[in-house]
Amino acid sequence: MPLRLSFDSGPLAGIHIVTSAQQIRLGRDPAQNDILLTNPKVSRRHATIERSVRGGYALEVMGTGPTKLNGDAISSVGGRSTVHALSTGDRLDFGGIELVVSEAEAKLIAVSGSAAGRELAIDGPARIGSGRDCDFVLADPGVAEEHLIISSTPLGFRAEARAPVMFNGSPADSRVLSHGDELVLGTTVVRFAVNARDEVGVESSRSSATVIATATNAVGELVFISGAAKGDRIPLGDNQIILGTRGDCTFVLSDMLASPLHCAISKAGDQFVATDLGSESGTYINGERIYQGTALKPGDLVAVGAHVVEARLIGGVTIANKGNTIFTTMAPGGILDQGPQPRFVIDGRVFKSRKIVLGRAPSCDVIVDGPAVSREHCAVVWENGFVVRDTSAAGTYVDDKRVVQQLLPPSGVLRVVDTLFRVTVRGEVCTIERADAALAQAAVDVARAHAGAHLSMMSRAINVADVDRGGRASGPGSGPGVGPGSGPGGGPGEGMRTIFRMDAGALEQEIANRKKEMRRNAPAWRPSSDLARDGALRGAVVLSVLAALALCGGAVVLGRGKALVNHPLSPAHSSTAFVEKAQGATVCAACHTAGMQVASASCVSCHPRFEARKDHASIDCGGCHREHEGGNNDRSLGALASCTASCHAGQHAKDFAPSANVPFQLAAGPLPGKLDSVALHAAHSRVTLKGIESGIPCTACHASLQGTEYIEGKPGLACFRCHDGGAQAMQTGCEQCHAREHAETMVRLEPGSAGLHQEMSTPTPIAALGWATGLAFVAGAPSLLFGTWIRIRRRRSQSAIVDEMKAHPAEVVKRLVHSINDSKCVGCNMCVQACPASVLELVDHKSRVVNFDSCIQCKKCEYACAFDALRMHDADKPPPMIPMPSIDAFHETPVAGMFLVGQASGTPQVKNASNLGRAAVQRIVQQGYRAGSARHMGCDVDVVICGSGPAGLSAAVTCVELGLSYVVLEKEREFAWTVRNYYHKGKEVMAEPQDVTLEATLPHWDTRREDLLGAWQELVMQHRIDIRYQHAVLDVKKEGDRFIVHLGDAKGTPMGQVTGARVVLAIGTLGNPRKLGCPGDELEKVKNSLVDPEEWNHQRILVVGGSDSAVEVVLALCAPERNNQVWFSTRGAKLEGIKPKNRKLIEEALAAGRFQIKYATAVADVTPTGVGLTFKEDGRREDIPNDVVFAMIGGNSPQKWLQQIGIPYVDKPHSWSPPRTDHLSAKTAEGLISVQRLMRRPIPTGLPRH
Repeated sequence: MPLRLSFDSGPLAGIHIVTSAQQIRLGRDPAQNDILLTNPKVSRRHATIERSVRGGYALEVMGTGPTKLNGDAISSVGGRSTVHALSTGDRLDFGGIELVVSEAEAKLIAVSGSAAGRELAIDGPARIGSGRDCDFVLADPGVAEEHLIISSTPLGFRAEARAPVMFNGSPADSRVLSHGDELVLGTTVVRFAVNARDEVGVESSRSSATVIATATNAVGELVFISGAAKGDRIPLGDNQIILGTRGDCTFVLSDMLASPLHCAISKAGDQFVATDLGSESGTYINGERIYQGTALKPGDLVAVGAHVVEARLIGGVTIANKGNTIFTTMAPGGILDQGPQPRFVIDGRVFKSRKIVLGRAPSCDVIVDGPAVSREHCAVVWENGFVVRDTSAAGTYVDDKRVVQQLLPPSGVLRVVDTLFRVTVRGEVCTIERADAALAQAAVDVARAHAGAHLSMMSRAINVADVDRGGRASGPGSGPGVGPGSGPGGGPGEGMRTIFRMDAGALEQEIANRKKEMRRNAPAWRPSSDLARDGALRGAVVLSVLAALALCGGAVVLGRGKALVNHPLSPAHSSTAFVEKAQGATVCAACHTAGMQVASASCVSCHPRFEARKDHASIDCGGCHREHEGGNNDRSLGALASCTASCHAGQHAKDFAPSANVPFQLAAGPLPGKLDSVALHAAHSRVTLKGIESGIPCTACHASLQGTEYIEGKPGLACFRCHDGGAQAMQTGCEQCHAREHAETMVRLEPGSAGLHQEMSTPTPIAALGWATGLAFVAGAPSLLFGTWIRIRRRRSQSAIVDEMKAHPAEVVKRLVHSINDSKCVGCNMCVQACPASVLELVDHKSRVVNFDSCIQCKKCEYACAFDALRMHDADKPPPMIPMPSIDAFHETPVAGMFLVGQASGTPQVKNASNLGRAAVQRIVQQGYRAGSARHMGCDVDVVICGSGPAGLSAAVTCVELGLSYVVLEKEREFAWTVRNYYHKGKEVMAEPQDVTLEATLPHWDTRREDLLGAWQELVMQHRIDIRYQHAVLDVKKEGDRFIVHLGDAKGTPMGQVTGARVVLAIGTLGNPRKLGCPGDELEKVKNSLVDPEEWNHQRILVVGGSDSAVEVVLALCAPERNNQVWFSTRGAKLEGIKPKNRKLIEEALAAGRFQIKYATAVADVTPTGVGLTFKEDGRREDIPNDVVFAMIGGNSPQKWLQQIGIPYVDKPHSWSPPRTDHLSAKTAEGLISVQRLMRRPIPTGLPRH
């Protein structure tokens, strides 16, 4: 790390030396020292600062003059030098010459050219040129192979030119570099930047921006009035100011819409000039985009990304009315001759207009959603001041007061139905921002408290006063142009007039104080009746259940089940003989089991030796006979009807038809009784038909007619060719032709026998209603009585509880606040259900804090969130940070032309990935890229798409629509590998998020995995999407304007390359699954996904994990029909963060004993026949037999690989969310014309559209 010496006093005061030299000599002798200290108290060779081989620096003092280190005197002893280690921040004093030692970062940054955005950290010699062996390679035809050499000297880094170089606009051969120096090599501009660690400012509560350099001779300032840096100020002076997101900018913006180097503001003569540095979103002054240097005027609004900066020039301090000291912006009176210039600042945009409209219509300037919002709800108009006019039915409110037409106060809250806006008026600038609900409510409370005061902060009117040249406020009666030197021309002697002023920050300060006071006085939480368990109520419920069971049991035992008969019985089973035969059992239990199945053993007790034929041995009695059909004349209990209706449906239907329907049937009468074979043939040898005696040939029974010929056939039902069928045949029954079903004949009682007396009958509806009323009364009476008693007791104790709470001071201060990431929140309602105090609710499918006063700080909502969308953190500390890839608002990486989409970019879910794939390709064309340009650039294709998931497929389809050549590289055997292998068979794939519109052509709706993959397969085949399977991307390098993508096989063996003008990285986070990290995790039996549960039967299975995916695998594999032995190993002491539906199912399966769970365990090793588990609590080991292991523990992040190809990671707040993907897709589609618009697959009817 280079060393920085900052001189604070002496002849070198204000000088900063940054160097990485091995030795720096300091003293009074010019011939023996590198840095000359011209002070008689300093020795000729006073001290040396040397760089240690182990890192760091050491100070060797050789002189006898006064030397101090951090205020402590040090010097040589007895002519021998002393050595002292130096640390960052140490202060040295050499005879009154003071300097501070610190570490610094020196780097070269390519500002323009093909290498724009690349950086080179300097900590020693470095070579810059076009040669491949240079430290900083510039692919520029005007750059020599070794164009510039940088060496470290004790006085700094020296640049020596080996080819023509322009230093800050002037040619030179060599010079020592200073912070901000610009070097032009060929057509590439390189800037030298130094970032001293001790100069990095502390982040304010409003912005993460950091000022690393300040202006000198300040004559004005830039004030952020909108955006994340609102309230920050930058002095304007002689130094150039660079605004952007890169770390070497003068002011670093935390803004996704800002470019790395966005714009510059420089002093040119007596003016300040704003210049756009080629930013993508543009730089706007007063709402108009600038394309060249534009002079700033006092009060100009500069829009940079999502930030708006106000230029306050020729500033000063004046005394306003009533003695308040207020910052003012002043300008010569001639500037006011231009007339009023009203401007609006709305969500980081500047509108130069006299009127804006707020409402629900798309044509409104500010769109406010809500069913009660009118199409044009209200308008803000400039009429010598900003006036709000209400044009709605629901009303418009300013500071909690409904208005029809009113002048806006300097600071206030504008409410449109449920949407709150913070409004700030400063002269001719009106800032309107959507307000945080808590902050806006606090502002309303302030307005109410000060409503009656004449000097209320919400309604204070500040008069515009004339100021003379000396800065004194003019007295009463003085007018413009009155005073020394004033004149109509606005010359040098002309008086200055205040354009506008306000009491800035007073409102927010009071709001912050009130919120702090509310948090300090937050009451202590104590368990209340709605959260504590109530033993009395629990007892009432138990008593009610027991009473109902007792009533049912009494009805069954005492009445022998007669009261429970609610359907008719056959005469045989409702007779006295049957009741006596039951021998004391209840009516239903005489025939049925506890599961309401027919008990064949019970039938045998009454009907012994009634076994069925061999063909019907597998059918129980209930398979043929039908009970509970009332008293009909069917003595077989429906057996005959069952034969023809179930097993032998439609049997002999034509043969049993009446004779009239068979014209050729001979009238031989009814079918006679059963005959043996001999008698049957004798009866048919001679018959008399129509008075003629004749014989019947064999073919009449043993053949059948087919066309005009007879073919061999069995007799079968040939009898019915002559004999009658129909009703007579049915009455004879199947036994006329077939053998008897039961060998034993049933013995029936004689008519009139006492045993035929009917004992039971079906109860009437009135009797059934009586029993139901009795059950309801017995079950509900105890609960009603206990509930009434509990309510009375709570009312009596309410006053006592209140008094007790008042007697105790606040004990618990609510320090934890919620951080919710909208992009990760899927609206699953898990956090809402987990919160015991009803703090959270779903608003527009997103979790929102609606009742923070009830929060008990238990963090159950955070534990319940399975998507890391909600975290709780200390209110006095910044929210937790998460590493995210560095991409702009359009998902373009710092490597120009390379886009990162999909889950790796921080935007999960299939619908978002589809929209991003489309938006990335549209952005390429929107930037000016033309289809077919790859051929002129020497590239194979226009776009190289890495990954064939939903993002990659969507990007490929969009390339087809826009006429771009492309290729899709997929390292697996099939496209959408993650969906195929990590979503098991039959899994529901929801079209989340519900509030995001699907803009991509790739179809997606709420459906099963198989249907979704089928729709994608159809699209791939229909449009012949070019996908190269088993082509892994090993590296991506940019050479000039083209990308070289190096390819390999599944094992990483290189197998060629493909070149493209642009690259879209459509990769996820599950492509590289995590390993168990134990011996044996490489075995074939260890799986990372479950595709088809039906493939795994009769196996001994271990599932490792604790997420919803692991739970779903356990549920699929432990199903009874699988016959598997399943063990579930989870690292936690309990299952946290799973969906309520999965939690219920897994608890039911565990209670049923379908699997075993091992809490707080880790896999020790895996063998071919078993798995070893280690318990975290006591370290004991358990070995279980095993055939297969499913490690459902997620995948490794591609962070390391992305950093390798040039995509850095940055820390962002947990609540940060990228832009909505449907808005991004619609924004990038503006101005594009598709070559062919592919038809979307229609969503099946009956399914919700999203």
